[in-house]
Amino acid sequence: MAHLINAERRKFLDQPPPPGYIAGLGRGAVGFTTRSDIGGARNIEPGAGSVPGFGDKRKFGDDGGNGGGDDDDDDVGGRNYDEFEGDSRDGFSDPRAIYDHEDKEADDIWESVDRLMDSRRKERREKMEKEDLENLRTLNPKLQQQLVDLKQQLSQVSNDEWLNLPEAGDISRNNQRKQRETYVPVPDSVIERAKQENETVSIIQPTNPNIYGDLTSGTTTTDLTQVGMARKTVLDLKLNQVGDSISGKTCVDPKGYLTDLKSQRIASTTEISDIKKARLLFRSVTQTNPKHAPGWIASAKLEMYAGKLSVARKIIAQGCLECPDDEEVWIENANLQTPDNAKLLLAQAVKVIPHSIKIWLYAAALEKDVKMKKRVLRRALEFVPNSVKLWKEAVELEEPEDAKILLGRAVECVGDNVDLWLALANLESYDRAREVLNKARTAIPTSIEIWIAAAQLEEAVNHTENVARVIKKAIRSLSSAHAGQSGGASRVTDRERWIAEAEKCEKNGALATCQAIIFEAIAVERVRAIYTSATTHCPTASPAPWIEAHRFEVRTNNINRARATLEKASLRMPKREEILLEFVRFETRLGNKKAAATMLAIGLQDCPTSGMLWAESIAMEPRHAQKNRCVDALNKCNNDPYVLTEVARIFWMDGKHDKARTWFTRAIATFPDHGDAWAYYYAFLLRTVRTQAAIEQETKQLQIKCLEADPHHGLLWQSVSKLPGHSKLKSDQILKLVALQISQQQQQQKKQVNNQ
Repeated sequence: MAHLINAERRKFLDQPPPPGYIAGLGRGAVGFTTRSDIGGARNIEPGAGSVPGFGDKRKFGDDGGNGGGDDDDDDVGGRNYDEFEGDSRDGFSDPRAIYDHEDKEADDIWESVDRLMDSRRKERREKMEKEDLENLRTLNPKLQQQLVDLKQQLSQVSNDEWLNLPEAGDISRNNQRKQRETYVPVPDSVIERAKQENETVSIIQPTNPNIYGDLTSGTTTTDLTQVGMARKTVLDLKLNQVGDSISGKTCVDPKGYLTDLKSQRIASTTEISDIKKARLLFRSVTQTNPKHAPGWIASAKLEMYAGKLSVARKIIAQGCLECPDDEEVWIENANLQTPDNAKLLLAQAVKVIPHSIKIWLYAAALEKDVKMKKRVLRRALEFVPNSVKLWKEAVELEEPEDAKILLGRAVECVGDNVDLWLALANLESYDRAREVLNKARTAIPTSIEIWIAAAQLEEAVNHTENVARVIKKAIRSLSSAHAGQSGGASRVTDRERWIAEAEKCEKNGALATCQAIIFEAIAVERVRAIYTSATTHCPTASPAPWIEAHRFEVRTNNINRARATLEKASLRMPKREEILLEFVRFETRLGNKKAAATMLAIGLQDCPTSGMLWAESIAMEPRHAQKNRCVDALNKCNNDPYVLTEVARIFWMDGKHDKARTWFTRAIATFPDHGDAWAYYYAFLLRTVRTQAAIEQETKQLQIKCLEADPHHGLLWQSVSKLPGHSKLKSDQILKLVALQISQQQQQQKKQVNNQ
């Protein structure tokens, strides 16, 4: 049996394994080693006598090594010695070795050798490092160096391409899937802790025998948590109140606080709905008629009102593309841009519309530097040399010497403008100014201003004898120029014009010129003689000659003669309300309020039912006493048009528009021939009706009714209708002129009140 077993044994089992053979490696059965196979690691502590910098080995005589010298030799020749590497055991690891000065000297020598070798290779090494760094930067350049060529290409981008750059949208998370929200129930410990923090704890100390009786008597327990929260709330309120205060004084303006709140616009649901409707309407307008510029402007303003500035800019930019020849679209687009973008936009606009004065002026206004403004205006004058506005703006920026040169060119391009000629004459010397004015008279032979400027020039150099000569020559020249016009109306118009120019000369201090105009052009003595003859031959026929004579003396600044004329008129016609009213207003204009009140009281005694005087009495009363005066006037003369109109005006000034409308309607219904009531009602509608459509509708209806009534009476109405050249005007045209005069009077009264 043993023989069979030995026979069946494989021969390779008795043979040595091939080199590199590992049993089980082919089928993946790889062995592993554990700590129990190799034992624990031993921590060898350095000896007490070891030298720093030397390894600490076990002694040759230890149990772990070879004990004696023979063993040491055998060890050197055997286990620790190699033919190629030599002795692998560190001979300096012997702790018995002593580190003396020879060892230190040897170390210093080796260090000096290392430093010498390092210095010999330093230059080459640095050169190699520099070359390696350059090669690395060449292969992997910085981002700034990679974008150098792209930055250079940006200089070639045009202004149009900059303006048309699309806005970047937020596409960073469009393709990211939204994370699922997870809900985790709150642990019971958190709920219990919150409950404990908010609950009230009361501790009873039985030191007082009466405490139990007090507790059972129905007393409440104080919640200290609620007290603390309330105290915190009060402190927060106090801190917020003094948060922006200095030394205890609040910075909030109590007077302007409500005004600031009123100025804050809060979009309500109705406003949002209106904006949406208007947006649809304007979109329809721009789509159906894209060449209609006001539609684009209105649409952009709507978006601006809604707070969508970017949308407004896109809309108005599209409007510029659709309506490139409309200057208002470009200006509105510039209004919506920043100053720098507006400059670029207007630079593009002047290329499309080079003859638009508004665009050039707007572009000049955007420039902060005076030199740039001058450059823009001079560039504009190259395209529009006949624009007076551009010349005036350019001249205002220049120094006197440069302004002379510019004005010399201006009068060549725009020779029919009086202001440019006069500005040039003011900058020149006396002799040169005379030459300029002579050229101006040749270019504009019908200009009164040039003749008066020549007279003022003579007065400025004390040539007073030449002033009257210049005015006489001016009268002859202008009379021949106006010879083709109708005689009477032309003479009256010229007389009024000369009087106005004389008043201007008096205000400017040119008294000699003013006197020459009055005596040479108007012939004061001759006019006064005519009025004297009229009042002498017809002293009681009509108050009109007396009133005109009085007003003539006022215009010539002869106050004593004017007052004497009214006194004579009141003696000849003692109970004429027109003369009494003129006397009251004359004293009021001079500031003699007591004399005016006395004269008004005398007038009301002589004419107790005069509506003119009662209306003037209401107007002269203080604001708080006007209503009582209205009641007295209505009791004395209830159906007088002047009183009804004045009552309506008082309600208008007090802001009671419904009552004012009622009284105006009553006045024009009761006295349709009284033109002042129609004019006051027309001015009232223009100032109080809110929407433009309602204003047009109501004023048009009032004009139609006024044409049907055809009024002819009223102090203001007659003063306008009897002016030269107004005889052929219709009632609706006179209505507008009188309403304009009423509005101007109200504005002057407001200015006087504010100045007081």
